[in-house]
Amino acid sequence: MTELRKAVEEFCVTAERKDKDKLKELSYRLKLLMNPADKDNEHWDRKAIEMIDKILQAENKEDDIDKFITLMQSWLTLEWHGMRKEAKKGIMSEDDVINLRNAEYKKYKEWIKQKNNGQE
Repeated sequence: MTELRKAVEEFCVTAERKDKDKLKELSYRLKLLMNPADKDNEHWDRKAIEMIDKILQAENKEDDIDKFITLMQSWLTLEWHGMRKEAKKGIMSEDDVINLRNAEYKKYKEWIKQKNNGQE
């Protein structure tokens, strides 16, 4: 989690500074922390990779950076809640993992909709 948080921070700061070479390097580091082939994490990994690619291409990156940060905050919250539950009860069942993942993604989507005045 710490490595992911640090990589996201560096990526976003570099995007704001518009250092294209460093941004591309950091995009690779972030993508190596993700698994787009994992169908169970499509909401997080695939969406994050799409956003990283969009930020790389965008001229005006502020809105995309903000959306990416929101997604990553939700992802880190998901990981944190999962670790806390496992610390209390042991390894979570597959159903519990899916329910937690879906609940956190729903919160993320609701927040994005609220932030965009009712539009996703």
